[in-house]
Amino acid sequence: MPKDYNAHKRYGLVLHIHDAGSMSSDPMLTLTESQAAANYASDKFQNEAKKQGLDGIIVVCPAITEFYNMDKDNPHYSLRMARDNWTLSCAAPAIWELMDYITANYSIDRNRIYGNGQSMGGMTIMAMAAQRDNYFAALLPMSCKWGNNFNKDYPFNGTAYALSVSKAGRCLCSMPPFLPV
Repeated sequence: MPKDYNAHKRYGLVLHIHDAGSMSSDPMLTLTESQAAANYASDKFQNEAKKQGLDGIIVVCPAITEFYNMDKDNPHYSLRMARDNWTLSCAAPAIWELMDYITANYSIDRNRIYGNGQSMGGMTIMAMAAQRDNYFAALLPMSCKWGNNFNKDYPFNGTAYALSVSKAGRCLCSMPPFLPV
């Protein structure tokens, strides 16, 4: 949350989803392992957002533990969000619930919601973007890829996928990321 948050102003939002190495019950690991959330919350990034007409950026970085004790039959249910067979865990719907709550209760410009993820988080952010068409203004998945098949036993052909495009179809290649070009 920006230090100077004011409910009467308009803010962008960056959803950053961590990689599998950050899956922990310790939320500080999620915030510090990749440094992405800290970079987006930095004064420098907040000032860049203000130059682009926003009053700041709200950064959302949900901490997801690796395992959840769901019930006696599933004492170690894996919450690994994106799996190599194109499936998602229940963590993805939980993130949607969090995003719905935040966008309903904070002053968010719904045309300036951005998705970012690293590795497993990048695959998750791409899958979430496919679930809600035009929800995100832009995506920046990093160091992630999925194969082009649904059969986990089929050899992966090495095809990499990347997407960083605005709603207007412009490539977002400028620094810092997520801001209009």
